Amino acid sequence: VVSFLLLGCTAKAESGNLESLFISKKCKGACWLGIEPQVSTTGEAVSILEKAYGIENVVQESGTISWNANNSNWNNRGYVFTNDNKVSFIMVWFPEPYMKVKDIIFEMGNPESVGLVISGSNVKCAGTSLLYPKIGLQIDLSPDDKYVGVADNQTVNGFVINSPWSSGNYPGTDTA
Repeated sequence: VVSFLLLGCTAKAESGNLESLFISKKCKGACWLGIEPQVSTTGEAVSILEKAYGIENVVQESGTISWNANNSNWNNRGYVFTNDNKVSFIMVWFPEPYMKVKDIIFEMGNPESVGLVISGSNVKCAGTSLLYPKIGLQIDLSPDDKYVGVADNQTVNGFVINSPWSSGNYPGTDTA
């Protein structure tokens, strides 16, 4: 099913080595700058983000650490959500199109599953996410009414990094 939805996704990546954004030898699953859900502490996450983006661009509040990086090399913003002094999950957004589905597929391979808008929207059947549960990675896409399924030139809005999960048991969902 995935290969049917992902037409033309073997094009050459234009954004460099995207896999290195999410994968580190230091992490068991996906991570951001070495910050790993369920492993990294709140203090470690703050220290890493301040070093990467500057103290003035990182804000720690109850249960969240946010950053806003705006430079010519890496324009992104995001949140690290914490609980009991541990990183729970990480969300990263790109205000301008930075990469496309074809770049992700080229670097990461086909996802295990895709998310689609089924109802309640003007963009029915447009792809909304690529899921890589074995490494805890969800790539969020910009749904567009000109796409059915997921298209190779569809824009990536950002991503969510969780600890790895089993197929069909997405974190935060009730499986009972």
